[in-house]
Parts: sequence; C-alpha cells; structure tokens
Amino acid sequence: MSTKVAYIGIGAMGYPMAGYLSSRGYDVSVYDTDSSRVDAWTTEFKGHGRTSAADAATGAKWVFSSVSTEEPVSYTHLRAHETDSYLVCRLLL
Repeated sequence: MSTKVAYIGIGAMGYPMAGYLSSRGYDVSVYDTDSSRVDAWTTEFKGHGRTSAADAATGAKWVFSSVSTEEPVSYTHLRAHETDSYLVCRLLL
C-alpha cells in the first residue's frame, strides 16, 4: 500500500510537485480553491481531487501546501492538525 499524501494549492508550483509525488507512487489527494486546476490535475495524473483542504488532508501521512496568500496557509495548517497529519511545507509566495 502506498503512502497517502495531500497537496493543497496546485498552481504554478504545486501542480507539478503534486504530479511528481504521484509519479513516484504516492497516493496523492489534491485541493485548490480553483476547481478547474483540480480537474486538470486529476485528468493528467493518478490521484484524487478533493473539495476542501480538510478532505484532502484526511488520512494523509503528509500534507504539502503551496499557496500565494497567508489565509489558506493558516486554514490548511489548522485543518491538517485536526486530522493528525504532518504539514511539511508551507510556501508563501
């Protein structure tokens, strides 16, 4: 069984990074505030599109985040904490 991970924010940086994790065999769930990015990512890569950061983080061993403003980072961190996942990357562009 592969390790479950979540990627929050799949824009210019997060999209290919989540894709790399998927290509390396991780069970990836992605979330973005722009649902068209989630749709595009799940068409291109093997993984799961989620409708919220909490949904993506549920059951994940690791939660990665690459977002452009502080608000989603704080929200993502709080939701990941509630699911006992590890938030390993908080990138503020």
